[in-house]
Amino acid sequence: MSEIRDPFTVSPIHRLGAGTKLVALAVVASGIMLLGDWRELVVVLAVALGLYRVAKIPMRQAYQQISPLKWLLVLIFVVQGFIESWDLAAMVVLRIAALALLAMLVTLTTR
Repeated sequence: MSEIRDPFTVSPIHRLGAGTKLVALAVVASGIMLLGDWRELVVVLAVALGLYRVAKIPMRQAYQQISPLKWLLVLIFVVQGFIESWDLAAMVVLRIAALALLAMLVTLTTR
């Protein structure tokens, strides 16, 4: 008799232990803070979204996870842009978005 599996729990990310995911999140967060170009952070954001695909979590759900932050991210971008520079504003917003998506991915894939 074949075992019925939930399609959302058969990904490699779901199979990782909670501790492993949290350590990976801490390491990645530290690495993100060392990046100094907004283009590098766009790549990190793309990788974070790619991990949602690997975890078989629909992009719609990824959007729903980041959606509550969108107006705060817009506000931070505008304020940072006027006070410092638009490059720095992009870096700050991309860092927050990538870290939030990664943290939410850990939450969504851990039981």
